[in-house]
Amino acid sequence: MKKNKVRHFGALVLTTFVTAGGLLQALQAQRRAPVATQRGSSMELNTDRTGMDYKDFDLSEARPELCREACACDPNCRAYTYVKPGIQGPKARCWLKFDVPNPVQNQCCVSGVKKVTVAQRSPVTTGKMLPARCAPTKPDFSGVWKMNREKSKFVKSGPDALLIRIDHKEPALTEEWSKNGGISEVYKFTIDGRERNQLSPGPVGMTSAKWEGDALVINVKATDEYWTYKATLSADGKTMTMVVTHPDDSGKTVESIVVFEKQ
Repeated sequence: MKKNKVRHFGALVLTTFVTAGGLLQALQAQRRAPVATQRGSSMELNTDRTGMDYKDFDLSEARPELCREACACDPNCRAYTYVKPGIQGPKARCWLKFDVPNPVQNQCCVSGVKKVTVAQRSPVTTGKMLPARCAPTKPDFSGVWKMNREKSKFVKSGPDALLIRIDHKEPALTEEWSKNGGISEVYKFTIDGRERNQLSPGPVGMTSAKWEGDALVINVKATDEYWTYKATLSADGKTMTMVVTHPDDSGKTVESIVVFEKQ
């Protein structure tokens, strides 16, 4: 909010209460007023809500309302923190939270909390109704993922160790796989359902990537084999489960389940 608008708001509050003979009440009312209001929504300026994060991403513009709207459109989001540019990188960053951490005063950030109105039972950010139409959002698989061998189930013996580094910037997806500490192999996809020739480091076959709801599905077709994996994220974004469909030695289609934990 511009400074002249802040002054105008303060003058209006003072005039209203002083006319009634209550200078002290006026000053108290000013302190209770929202720190900033944008389009009918109050945001917690200079406030950080640390922890309970399940998703974070850079913003295309340094506007805290973009982070607020991302929270409003995500059913898993209870609160958010917007971090100003130059603090965690050159761009502003948004952190979405699965619960509501305690607020801490910090000039680095702007925060907010989503709540439910009694009238509409719709999720809203503080003081703002949920937008009538939110752009559909998809899970962000970015991060370093380490296989949990005990939770994974292979048809036969699987790898002892598996690590995947994923860079996901919708619709582009890059995966770097490392098995048993060996040489990494990099695969690149465009999530649009179209088949493309995959090279990593030599010919692999035709691959495609698409969404089925919130599940990421990748298909690979080679000359003598095929496989499909469907990846999903847990609600807190810390666990990735892959259901891998592939042929066994006899040609029969079987399933393996591979569980990864975010590092």
